[in-house]
Amino acid sequence: MIAEGEVYYVRPAQSARGNRAIYEVAQDAVTFTGNVVVASEENVIRGETLVLQIGNRRTTIRPTPGQRVRGVFVPRNNPQGGSGN
Repeated sequence: MIAEGEVYYVRPAQSARGNRAIYEVAQDAVTFTGNVVVASEENVIRGETLVLQIGNRRTTIRPTPGQRVRGVFVPRNNPQGGSGN
């Protein structure tokens, strides 16, 4: 299955968006391309290509050639009483 335009995939703990997505039934995987954004709670990762392997819950994101994957990661509060610094 191929979807084009602003394509979204949403599951309880994570959402993904890209310009195009291809779902491959045999691999149970979705490959997003073009301006990919993955959000999980407050964490956000941006790249060019994203592969979501749905069955084994693995996410792989790759940058545009010559660039880097960009991300913002927010640490969780430490319930053990640590300072976190």
